[in-house]
Amino acid sequence: MMRGVAMTYAYTKNPKLYDVLVKTINDMIDSADGDGRISSYGRQHEFDGWDLWARKYVMLGMQYFMEICPDETLNKRITESMKKQADYIISKIGNEDDKLPITSATRHWRGLNSSSILEPIVRLYNITGEKR
Repeated sequence: MMRGVAMTYAYTKNPKLYDVLVKTINDMIDSADGDGRISSYGRQHEFDGWDLWARKYVMLGMQYFMEICPDETLNKRITESMKKQADYIISKIGNEDDKLPITSATRHWRGLNSSSILEPIVRLYNITGEKR
């Protein structure tokens, strides 16, 4: 929803809508746990079902908001949140022996839904230039 509303704001420039977006983005960031996780799945169920797919949309929503946000301080806060989110995911998902393969982080669509998190990860790389 954040992505669509950010696009709507880009066309309307409605200040009330922008205020709602700022409040929402701050609420999203503030909802992260100590590891930067923003997920509706508890840790005992994370990386299953639609978890990574939902996390993708959290990050994409933040990225689309940044495209309309002139506040560099807020954009830096958003970027830091996304880096924490990505670092946590990278610490758990991957090809190393102690990590879960991305295609095994779901029981649906042979991992396609989980693999779609790669879009906001690549976009985050384009924002930060950080290769990790």
